[in-house]
Amino acid sequence: MVKLDSSHNIEWQKCYGGSADDAIKQIFPLEDGTYLFMGITWSSDGNITDQHGNGDFWVGKTDHYGNLLWNHCYGGGDQDDPFFIKQASDGDYILGGYTLSNDGEVSGNHSLSGYSDMWFIKISPDGTLIWEQCFGGEMDEILNDAVELPGHKFLLFGGSSSDNYGDVNCYHHGVGTDDFWLLMVYDSTSVGIIDKSSDLDGLKAYPNPAGDFVKFAINPKENISGVRIRITDEMGEVIKEVTIPPMTNEISWDTSKIPAGMYCYFYYVGEIRKTGKIVIIKL
Repeated sequence: MVKLDSSHNIEWQKCYGGSADDAIKQIFPLEDGTYLFMGITWSSDGNITDQHGNGDFWVGKTDHYGNLLWNHCYGGGDQDDPFFIKQASDGDYILGGYTLSNDGEVSGNHSLSGYSDMWFIKISPDGTLIWEQCFGGEMDEILNDAVELPGHKFLLFGGSSSDNYGDVNCYHHGVGTDDFWLLMVYDSTSVGIIDKSSDLDGLKAYPNPAGDFVKFAINPKENISGVRIRITDEMGEVIKEVTIPPMTNEISWDTSKIPAGMYCYFYYVGEIRKTGKIVIIKL
């Protein structure tokens, strides 16, 4: 992992892993200046102490200078390959990809030997595995991405070559090819958590999930001096600022060219900053 300054000069560089192949696929900067990375490892020595078999999901955390704070492997005795990591609204992290395993930390794989299931896992901020779930049929399924929805649900995107088997309740359209597979799942570990992100002190964001537009609305009697709303992506980058003018009840944000994903919005009630989330879906 290498950090560059604004002129592209190397500030620091670090190597992590063991004696086999190890690859970082994604780096996730955190608010405190530390970094979370995700990748795949085939090593079981060096920095790697808990590898399960022939390729594992691999997540690690470093300090601001790249010094390794911790790293963990997730998987089973066969290959497990991640494609993404994202922070969920509750502060935990979700990862997804595929697995050929059905042992170790992997359970419920539907596929025949040599084929893969989607593998979707959730870990805590310190890397502890909270839950894992396989989705698929008897052939290959791969999880490419996930979008968090209100109500502790996740929309999963990927590919499937199974034919009305296991979790796949549709008929495959072509021999030797993958179909696009879309499914919604529910995080049952979040039961009892109240989601108030769409109704905070009178401000509402709708529709949510949204497609080509989002409306922010507030009671005009509560909007004496105007409400400025800042919208960020999952990496914390500001992508839009909108303002509801004084004594106005709503404003519309054009999201037709905004990529699918989860976005946060921030605004102020007096001196107190409030936040909510919006999910944008492209079908």
